Amino acid sequence: MYLANISIDYKNPPSGFLDRFALQDTAKLKLYKELMGQENIEAVITLQTCNRFEIYFTDKSETAGIEQAKKVLINQFGEDIKTYLSIKTYLETLKHLFRVVSSLESMVVGENQILSQCKEAYIYANEHGFSNRVLKLAFEKAINLGKKVRAETKISKGKVSISSVAVDMIDNICSLNRKKILLIGNGKMANLLAEYLKGFDITELTVVGRTPERVNNFCNIHGAQAADYKYLPKVLENVDVVFSATSASRILIKKKVIKKIMRNRNYNPLYFIDIAVPHNIDPSASRIPNVQIYSFNDLKEISEKNMKARISEICKVEDIIEMDYKKLAKQLRNLHIEQYFASLNKYTESIRNNELEKAICMLGSVCEPKIKKVLEGFSKSLMKKLMHNFLLKIREHPLDEEELKKFTNIFMGCSDLPS
Repeated sequence: MYLANISIDYKNPPSGFLDRFALQDTAKLKLYKELMGQENIEAVITLQTCNRFEIYFTDKSETAGIEQAKKVLINQFGEDIKTYLSIKTYLETLKHLFRVVSSLESMVVGENQILSQCKEAYIYANEHGFSNRVLKLAFEKAINLGKKVRAETKISKGKVSISSVAVDMIDNICSLNRKKILLIGNGKMANLLAEYLKGFDITELTVVGRTPERVNNFCNIHGAQAADYKYLPKVLENVDVVFSATSASRILIKKKVIKKIMRNRNYNPLYFIDIAVPHNIDPSASRIPNVQIYSFNDLKEISEKNMKARISEICKVEDIIEMDYKKLAKQLRNLHIEQYFASLNKYTESIRNNELEKAICMLGSVCEPKIKKVLEGFSKSLMKKLMHNFLLKIREHPLDEEELKKFTNIFMGCSDLPS
């Protein structure tokens, strides 16, 4: 049994590429069933977030399950995903899972949401019967590790992403609870903003973007409502806080537009957090009464200070990962050996029973119950003594799956044991 991982994350694909992996319940269940239906895949756990899509699975062979899983993913999400897929096997998979749950592979090092996302993925797979003993052990240890690194280090202390700093800063200024929020944009930065805003009791979140299909998909993921870009001035009249995070290379909302909007809203306070580079909001509009505009540069200094503090903790996290990873690798090797011993016992018992039956048949009527009992005991004792040193050596010197096959072939004359 081989542990493997196929993943795609935010690091290489173009903007919006990961949107196709945002599976709703029906599509997610269908994907699980497709993967579980493959000949060499025994168990699966999928991890789906805004910034990554991963499958962890156990493979009956060294590579066949990986190829089958890739084929399923390509059929589901498109031929072009091949360029961005990353594949890891066995111990690499364990270390990767530990780094993911510890947030070292996250867009924002130290973020906490990935821990709950891993836990949710684990629970879902277990409840639907898609997991097995190996994946359960790996994920249970990973989740415990995720809690441990956050408790024993300062990796999660202080906000570092521009998005989280922006949300916290404006909450300190005007409190986001019971506020109407407008989000302009639906890219990576907007995704992060929407995620952080879920931690507040906002009245509503409205999203505006230039591509209706992408905006609607974004809103489905984040529980927001979409608005048409052409009605942006009207939307601005009815919100309290505006976050702008687009890739536009020009000013989207000019001073004269904001001036008119403020007249229509009786100069009720309006807060703009413009984290786009270059600016989306005309900076000169901050001179208008009750308009406050905060830009990327206002947030960057806070972010960099917090990130320096977190980076100093990464080595501590990696030390904890290394220690727990070695422990889990040993546990999985022991688990694999126990499974191997069970299969080996089944194989040798089958041989012993067959040979015993032959001996009893050859003795015919001479074989009284007492003799049969003696033969039974003799055959068991002989098999036990023959196997003792063989099993002892394996316990003393743990082998991987390929080495076990070679070892079995040399001493037993076969490489594949019954499961």
